[in-house]
Amino acid sequence: MGAIDLSELNSQEQEVVSDTPQLEEVQWAFLVYKTKDGETIMHHDINHPISPERDPHPDDIHGACATVMADIAIMKSAGHIANTTINGLMYTQQQLAAQLQQERLTQQLARQKMRG
Repeated sequence: MGAIDLSELNSQEQEVVSDTPQLEEVQWAFLVYKTKDGETIMHHDINHPISPERDPHPDDIHGACATVMADIAIMKSAGHIANTTINGLMYTQQQLAAQLQQERLTQQLARQKMRG
């Protein structure tokens, strides 16, 4: 039986390890892509399966970022409008509840006067 050369196996293992990309630790990430229909999509799942036809050009990146920023502004505006509406409805509800309570007290006082 011949001897096995382990140094060759070790060097092959090191080549495989060096070909594996190192993970970069980041705080957060998101995926932005443009569909074949021209729709710009922002996806929170960076592992979302896509198959790009080509690398993006700087104009592609600029346009996609502008679209995402506009969408975020719309979402923030809609959220602000919703909060303002909810706050207004809550204030109106509080006012109506106070008014109803006042009417009940007035009715109770009127009944007591009629009895009394």
